[in-house]
Amino acid sequence: MNTFKNILVQVESHDESHRALETATRLAMANGARLKLVDVIPDFGWPARLVMSGYERMIESLTSAKGDHLKKLAKAAADLGIDVSVKLLEGRSSVGIIREVLRDGHDLVIRSSRGTKSRSATFFGTTSKRLLRKCPCPVLLVKAGSVSDCR
Repeated sequence: MNTFKNILVQVESHDESHRALETATRLAMANGARLKLVDVIPDFGWPARLVMSGYERMIESLTSAKGDHLKKLAKAAADLGIDVSVKLLEGRSSVGIIREVLRDGHDLVIRSSRGTKSRSATFFGTTSKRLLRKCPCPVLLVKAGSVSDCR
């Protein structure tokens, strides 16, 4: 049976439950896998840059907050003996995740099925649908708030 050895997990800093991270941690411990935790700094586009004063400061603050949150989550996983790294991606979530999979040879992507800020009322959000269609490795979608017993 094939096991996963290089797992990428997308976490959202504003999500309280981190079900995807819990599932990834259990899989990593069971398979002796490495974890990479990623979060995405969205590209707000040129209209936001024109309208917002202090755009650069806002991006720096967001980057700092998300980076600190990722490090805190990584420390908790590292305390369990898991080889874990963190990375902040920029731009569209699905594109950044796929690029990271191709760059580092990840063999599994785990994320929440739909972000807490999603505009979609369905089970799958836009990023999840894009990943299911275009990601070169398996994608495991975890519903936030669900109970999962992956081993």
